Amino acid sequence: MNILLTGATGFVGRRVAQSLVKAGHRLTALVRPTSQERYLRRLESAGVRLFRGDVTDGSSVEQALVGAEAVVHCAAHVQDWGAREPFYRANVLGTGQVASALARSGASRLVHISTTDVYGYPHRLQVTEEHPLVSRNYYNDTKLLGERRVLELAGDRSIILRPASIYGPGSRSFVVDFITQIRQGFFPFFRSRRIIAGMTYVDNLADAVLLALAAPQAGGRAYNITDGSAVTWEEFVDALAGLAGVSVRKPVLPYAVAYPAGVAMEGANILLRGKSRPLLTRMAVQLLGTHQDFSIARAQSELGYTPRVDFAQGMELTAQWLREEGIIRGERA
Repeated sequence: MNILLTGATGFVGRRVAQSLVKAGHRLTALVRPTSQERYLRRLESAGVRLFRGDVTDGSSVEQALVGAEAVVHCAAHVQDWGAREPFYRANVLGTGQVASALARSGASRLVHISTTDVYGYPHRLQVTEEHPLVSRNYYNDTKLLGERRVLELAGDRSIILRPASIYGPGSRSFVVDFITQIRQGFFPFFRSRRIIAGMTYVDNLADAVLLALAAPQAGGRAYNITDGSAVTWEEFVDALAGLAGVSVRKPVLPYAVAYPAGVAMEGANILLRGKSRPLLTRMAVQLLGTHQDFSIARAQSELGYTPRVDFAQGMELTAQWLREEGIIRGERA
């Protein structure tokens, strides 16, 4: 199948690209001219055709789509703080351009990578795809609006995948950021240390993409994608602390105290025109302070999804990458 992939130089996109090529698909990657050269070279060496453009530019998306039978849309602005405009530009306008171009093309399938954040952090167990979508922060709000654009413009030709906390080799803005905080010897938890983390190993998500492309019907359906485990944030932090060879204090802060503090720190950051991440953000408190526990029953029954890599395997593979990159030493704690 001829496939157009967006976000191919990002953490998720790189792994999806590898899986698509390995599965025998012919791949074109829509990449920004500003993308890191090392990632572009890796894509080219894997046989991926590069098309330089931007998802927010409708004409470049249309040109990249010529000859494509399907689109996998991974491009997104993912961050837990910052002004609304970059989120809206990438997650709403960019997604709308992709869906609109697909609707006018001969491509039959759009696999859109969304997030379980669209549910609004309900702090419930086994949340299904029927749960209402609720706006809580710039990231989750714009991903929610992006889903609506997909359904409005691509309709029955679309499948939406909603992964939770994605980790694995290459995860710098999640795994490495956690390790950086852990090395301070202090990692705060909110409400409880036993909050379910919703871990999603990146290759399990890539498997779900392949299944979504092969599904007989799309129908505009959404699917939760996780490892299907009840791993807690404390277990994740402890595993990373062990890899980093450090001990860490783990205080628990009341949610009712931490969330307003995050709001205040973000507000102060805006007023002071801060260039670096605030010490605490709303989204960090929402993620770490509410269960990220989502049912994958629909993906299992309708897509045939089965998580191939469990948490122990995923952490070992992640550890190998961390050692190769020199982020952690070879020894274990």
